Amino acid sequence: MGAGKLSLRAHYRTSHTERYALSSSGSAVPAADALALALPRLVAAFPDTTSVALRHASDGTPFAALPGNDRVTVLNPVAADTRLNEAIADLSYSRSLEAAGHHELTLGIYGVGYDWRFTRAVARALVEAREQGRRLDLVALDGAGRTVGRLTDKGLLTAGSTYEALQGRQRMVALYAADEWQFAERWRLDWGLRHERARVSARVERPATIDGGDPQTLADDRLAVGSGLWDKRRQPLARTAATLALHWRATETLGSFARLTRAMRLPDPGVFRIGSGDVARPLTIEQAELGLIWRRGAMGLDATLFASRFPDIALPDLSLDPMTGAVQVGQHDATARTLGLELSAHAHPRPGLSLRATATWQDPRLQSYRLSNLVDGQLVPIDLSGRLPRRVPQLMANVSASWALPGTSVTLDGDLSAMGRRFADDANTLALPGFAILDLGASWAVTPTLTMRLRATNILDRIAVMQGDALGGEIRASDAAGVITVRAQQGRVIAFSVDWRL
Repeated sequence: MGAGKLSLRAHYRTSHTERYALSSSGSAVPAADALALALPRLVAAFPDTTSVALRHASDGTPFAALPGNDRVTVLNPVAADTRLNEAIADLSYSRSLEAAGHHELTLGIYGVGYDWRFTRAVARALVEAREQGRRLDLVALDGAGRTVGRLTDKGLLTAGSTYEALQGRQRMVALYAADEWQFAERWRLDWGLRHERARVSARVERPATIDGGDPQTLADDRLAVGSGLWDKRRQPLARTAATLALHWRATETLGSFARLTRAMRLPDPGVFRIGSGDVARPLTIEQAELGLIWRRGAMGLDATLFASRFPDIALPDLSLDPMTGAVQVGQHDATARTLGLELSAHAHPRPGLSLRATATWQDPRLQSYRLSNLVDGQLVPIDLSGRLPRRVPQLMANVSASWALPGTSVTLDGDLSAMGRRFADDANTLALPGFAILDLGASWAVTPTLTMRLRATNILDRIAVMQGDALGGEIRASDAAGVITVRAQQGRVIAFSVDWRL
């Protein structure tokens, strides 16, 4: 279009996803503790109760502890239904021009509209704390050993502890401009601006509690279901992001840059889900970078010093209602900062062979992070400022290689990623060990339109612990007599895929 180029890119997606999963619900506890906790509730509901027993829900046989492991645990079976319709359009105009130097100018407008429907139901089940642990029933017995009632129903403490339903909508438009200005032979100034305006709205269904009507079990006394009553939520949002960078090419092989950036991320309708009624707010990121770049032939090295600040983060805090087992959502306000150094290198030692490596060290710290904890009925203030944020490592590294076999249409690739020690909680009481994961893959371009791929992730089947207990253990990790609940990266997965393009 004239001296420039007008581009329109559009994308539409519709999807329907049904997801079924098991999530943790606290630490595993000795069977004796589970029996002791259940006794008062069963005595109150069934006055003839004199003792409580654990039995397998499938056949009624008594629970038998494993040698050295007499623990039981509670899991949350989850069923979620997500439906999404999303449309994205990006119209941009770019051109080169000469004005006090050379410019590569881009102007554009970007729009997003999507509708999101989300429904989730959560139950609670008592199981053996072992691989493929079976469901357990807590039964009330009278003096003669006869069953007079149950706390559970076929292993379920409740068939419905949490219910969520949300119909969300977001409409967003952004105007942006960017320029690469080569104002001298060895100097370049890059800048960019982006202003976003969004309207986020949702209808959130209120949950209701019903009694399932079975007098022989307590498991159906408080079932969370949809009430048919909906609350409307709506919030307009607007933010501007900007970046400015100065590049200096000292020699043909050596260059440096300095960059300042203020970025943001607007929330989506998911912020209106269960629990928090706080006003949704964008996440702001402020960052400064100082970098050194070296290039020679097919080799390159980069070194970047960075300092980042997050002035208004909201740290989520999930917990369980002690009476109903429902998931409660809260958040704590804080700020955070990090200082770090990233080193990266790449090389192409021979045709078809590509090598890359990256290593990052950083020192992330929470700031202005104060909250209160309930101890013996009293609120006790806690200051976690200066701690490392949960799940954020100080050391990360990645090495990857790709080789197109000469004279063939086969490409081999590998990726080794490593992560140093992190903490499962903001209080930094539970350290998660470092790990390294190896992925290998191969692809074969059978024809110009047909490609087959074989991919093995975590091929060594490492147990890479990624986080601690999400329910009630991310502020301060829970510890049940030295036993903790953690979530690990998926084990070895081998996948074969075929890609056919017309």
